Parts: sequence; C-alpha cells; structure tokens
Amino acid sequence: QPGMGYYQGEYIFRPNMEKGDDEYFVEKRIRYANGTTLRTTGSGTLYGGYHLRYSLAPTPLTGRVEGVFNLDTTVMGFYGKWWTEIQDTNAYGDESFYMETGSPRVFALFPKSIKASDEPQAVTLVGVNLPELSPSDIKFDDPAIKVIQVEKSGENVVVCQVRAAGAQEGQHSVKIMSAKCGDPASRGVEGFISLSADVLTVYKKLDGIKVFPELGRARVSCGAAYPPQGVQFVARGVAAGKDGKIGTNDDLILEPVNAKWQLEEYKTRENDDDLKYLNQPVINGLYTPFTTYGPIEDRPQRREGVGLIAIRATYSEGGRTFSGKALLGVTDPDFIPHIK
Repeated sequence: QPGMGYYQGEYIFRPNMEKGDDEYFVEKRIRYANGTTLRTTGSGTLYGGYHLRYSLAPTPLTGRVEGVFNLDTTVMGFYGKWWTEIQDTNAYGDESFYMETGSPRVFALFPKSIKASDEPQAVTLVGVNLPELSPSDIKFDDPAIKVIQVEKSGENVVVCQVRAAGAQEGQHSVKIMSAKCGDPASRGVEGFISLSADVLTVYKKLDGIKVFPELGRARVSCGAAYPPQGVQFVARGVAAGKDGKIGTNDDLILEPVNAKWQLEEYKTRENDDDLKYLNQPVINGLYTPFTTYGPIEDRPQRREGVGLIAIRATYSEGGRTFSGKALLGVTDPDFIPHIK
C-alpha cells in the first residue's frame, strides 16, 4: 500500500442469509510491516462462483474501500485489488488470499529487494499452513543468496535472515521445500515449489530515486459532499543496472525510501503562479489540497485554486543525496455520481 508499505492478515467471510445466496459479511484484519494493525468490516458478493466484489467501512488510514478479486481454480486462491472509493488518493493494495484449511503454500515475499552485502537482511515469506522450515529448506536460484537463520516460523509467516554478498545483480526466484507456491505459472522440481522469477531483486548500490506516480491528480473540495482528494506519492530507490545509466530499460526499481518532500513551480505559461495557491506541506509523500471550489478574488483572472506544479523528493545515503521529481495536477471536484 503506497505510503504504508507491506502488510499481511486475514479475511473472514460469513454468509449473509438475509440478502441471499452468495452474499457475505466480510471482516478484514491486517498488520503492516511497521507494526500498525487495522480491522474493518463490510459486505461482499460472489458472482458466478468466482468473481468477488466487496465494500468495506472506512478506517483511520483509508476512506471507504472497494475490492475486486477473481478465483483462480488451479490453486483455489483469490487474486485482485482493493482501492479507496476516492481513487485519486492513490491508496490501494494488490492482494492474494487462500483458505487457511487449504494446502500449504507460499504466495508472498517482502521486501522485494535486498542489497548484495554480507550484512544479514530480514526477508519475510507469507503463506498458509506452512511447515516448520530450516535455512536449508529455503533456496534461491543464486547460491550466493544464503538463508543463514530462520527467526520465526509458523502457519502463516516465516521471517529469515539472508546474506547476499557476491550475488548477481538482478531478479531472482526462490524455492521452498514442501510448500506449494501461490503463482499458478510456476512449476517446481520434486520436493520444491518455486515462487515467480522476479520475486526478489538484488542490487549492488543505490544510484538514484524515482517518484511514483509520475503524474498525480488531486481535487479541491466543494462542501461536505465533495471533500478534497489527495495524492499519495512514493519515492523508490533505483539501481542503474548493467548499463550503469539511470532512466533506461534495465533499471532496477527498489524499495521505497524515507524521502523529504517539497513542492516546486512548474512553468507552463508566462507569470505562472500555481505554486502560490497550491503550496501545502507534504507529509510522508501525501499531498491534500487546501483550497475550495470557486474563484479566488486576488488571483489573476479570478482563477480557482487549481493548476500544475511539481513535487520533488530528496534522499541521502552513503554521503550522497539523490533527487526525483514528478508532476502534480490539482483540478476541480469530481461531480459525477459514484457507480458501483
């Protein structure tokens, strides 16, 4: 989830007999990697026995949430995405989930990138009904990536310490003994099941940062019925790849970094004054407009509090400072009624 990071948790589905067949009460409990926990409830409908749609109540971190998931019958697991109804907040999560009573399998690994270093780094595997695992049960395609310790092993989560000194820079796969993978496209050898080939990225050094989304759109408010809609930006590390150049196809996109944020003017016309009317503190990459819908009397041509500006992220590591920039468009409220 942009701005919050990785999470894992559980869904509880209970039949809603009053509404009819394939209608469910939905409860969701999650725990973020930083320790934050959330619980929310709502309702969902299973269409045709395989397509799930749900709506969940707001939480302290998100507004009302919608989710759309499809059942993959080859692994009997759901894959899909949730998002806030006010989609411009850029709050969303890509998810997969399986029945806890199903076959053992691993379907997630985070973080998605580690440094080629002799220093131990924590890597978390998430699945269902996982057996007790030892370091020798977890193998990467590059023998230089070594699991040296399994710190925690349970039914759903395995946290292990990994060393990657001398590992080849790029993307790597992992195989777990006696646990089935959640990726239907992967096929392991006897005794092992493989996660997808791009499950973990190894990099040698940080060469830059990049801001996502490259163009964010926010909306000003218009009364209680139309609250302001913000944009969650994220700055991610970048390794240059084999060609040693940033901004080419072989760049490796790494984990988010703890960047500092500031807004800048983005000149699109003579006497561009957008920043003056859109400037607002950006906390953890989240920008929320403060102006309301309507003309500003002291602005030339009585324009509204809208415009196009830039947002810059800066991050320092190893005595070097990196910078990345994206565009931020602030526009009028969305007056089109929401349709499910």
